[in-house]
Amino acid sequence: MSGFFWNIRGFNKKKKHDIVKKWVEDKGFQFGALLETRVKEVRSRRIYASVFNGWSMISNYEDNSLGRIWFVWRSDAGVTPVFKSDQLITVSIALVGEEDEFFLSVVYALNLDTERHTLWEDLKNHHNSPLIRSNLWLVMGDFNETLDVSEHSLHVSNTTITHGI
Repeated sequence: MSGFFWNIRGFNKKKKHDIVKKWVEDKGFQFGALLETRVKEVRSRRIYASVFNGWSMISNYEDNSLGRIWFVWRSDAGVTPVFKSDQLITVSIALVGEEDEFFLSVVYALNLDTERHTLWEDLKNHHNSPLIRSNLWLVMGDFNETLDVSEHSLHVSNTTITHGI
């Protein structure tokens, strides 16, 4: 099994497309996620097709106009979408040659802790679901949370300690 997760922080420039395309090809990933692409939906198909040629993709443009999460996979990964929201995409993955299917939730949390309450409820609902509870489940992503205020990009001007999810 080989997958990737990358908070790309913008994916509109061809130079980044070329870097990601080469990296994905060199590593032989079967599936992966890009977060914070900042790509408008009208441009997403062209970019996706050039970088992930022959792959499949789901995104959450229906829930956020900037498609905060892109999930991509090659044909040797059987992927079934399970849940999508503005902060979360959950899929089941069955890999060729692997006996067990597993669930993967990719998270890109909203910035404010009050906005993340919905995400937390969704994750708790996933955990309590008989479908997910009885299988392997991996949660990965950017929870927009720091352990220490100095890790925050605005730590000099904003010394507020966060409260977590």
